[in-house]
Amino acid sequence: MHSSVKRTLREIWTKAGPVESPSLSAGELRSIEERHQVTIGDPAPLGLFGFAVGTIVIGFVIGGIVPHGALSAAIPSVLVFAGAGQFIAGLFALAKGNTFAATAFGSYGANNVLVATFIGMQTVNLIQRNPDTDLLLGVGLICMGYISMILGFAAMKINPTYVAIVWALVPGYVLPGLQYMGLSPALGHVGGYFLFLAALIAFYAGTAVVINSTHERNVLSLGSFRERR
Repeated sequence: MHSSVKRTLREIWTKAGPVESPSLSAGELRSIEERHQVTIGDPAPLGLFGFAVGTIVIGFVIGGIVPHGALSAAIPSVLVFAGAGQFIAGLFALAKGNTFAATAFGSYGANNVLVATFIGMQTVNLIQRNPDTDLLLGVGLICMGYISMILGFAAMKINPTYVAIVWALVPGYVLPGLQYMGLSPALGHVGGYFLFLAALIAFYAGTAVVINSTHERNVLSLGSFRERR
């Protein structure tokens, strides 16, 4: 008669997600996580700067500062820096074990590639601009508003600066989305200013992370939700 030993798997949550282990304690997993994080540079400045550049450029059009006809001029920065560059930052965040940063940079980066492609295809008349195509673009923007809202709740565990960025993106995406779905252009213009706000805060956040990392100390604060003792 063969005896078998059943080992109960314990689910332990980390920044990389849930880990099921029959033997490792939460403390041991934290130690492994910390050692792994120092082997990969922080991709946050690349992702934040890429996001900020693309967002502020396209915000000029959505905010009504420049005519809608200039939208195609935003394609290079939105596609290359805010799109591909930010998505690459998301992949490095994934390798670093940071689910929040990977989700944020990956989602916003992929969305920027999608938007730039959409604009480019409209420019060369592969996609006709009509109420139906505008509706689909509006639905996509509202979906990004939802993703930003979820990231906003998650960021409340990180720091106030990230909270401000992603919560500013909720109206920044939803209001232009409603405009493309047929409501007042004024909504889109207001949303464009929220995009400006998110981009400016992202510029500060990227600046803080790269300077703090280089100086190896907290030169520019991102704020903290941790209780002081």
